[in-house]
Amino acid sequence: IRRNPFSVVLFDEIEKAHPDIFNLLLQLFDEGVLTDGLGRKIDFKNSIIIMTSNLGTKDLKSNAFGFDNKQNGFNSTKIKESVLEKTKETFNPEFINRVDETIVFNPLMKKDALKIIDIFLKDLIKNLNDIGIEFSITKKAKVTMVDHGFSQEYGARNLYREVQSSLEDPVSEMLLDNELLLGDIIKVDAQKGKIKFTIIQKKTLQKDSNKSLS
Repeated sequence: IRRNPFSVVLFDEIEKAHPDIFNLLLQLFDEGVLTDGLGRKIDFKNSIIIMTSNLGTKDLKSNAFGFDNKQNGFNSTKIKESVLEKTKETFNPEFINRVDETIVFNPLMKKDALKIIDIFLKDLIKNLNDIGIEFSITKKAKVTMVDHGFSQEYGARNLYREVQSSLEDPVSEMLLDNELLLGDIIKVDAQKGKIKFTIIQKKTLQKDSNKSLS
């Protein structure tokens, strides 16, 4: 922050922080300044502080909120009320009073998970395209990964692990073993709940091209 004062500072799962951290944050929220171990004052007045929390996820997992068809199957009003109540139970009033705004996010649904899968795939597709390998994946394969990795309790992290184990790791092994080479096409599908890879090699494409020319 001393070198980059215009920053976004993220405290993930703030409810797990040591009590000393909350004391520091109270000072930070009050004065906009912290003092480091060398006695230097660090100015946070141009920074945005964001804190995340998983409070309420256990109730979500146990379906304690009931259903509301208008909000993706969950009663969003009850979710917000429950999370805010747990916030009051977990954090001291002086801490809560210094927070400008509390935002409660709706739980992830499967349709959201498919969009997240697409985001995770962008890097893999780009990396393969950069080395001359074409990549395609069916919706069926994406749905299969969502079925295996989707979790309302753990959010998108499980999905990322699923993409790693089902796609990134096997593709990396194919590259290391020279099963997947420059100019090849790799297609990903799913059969009986399992991810299936099909590699169309460049030399096969060349043979087919030569046949069509002849």
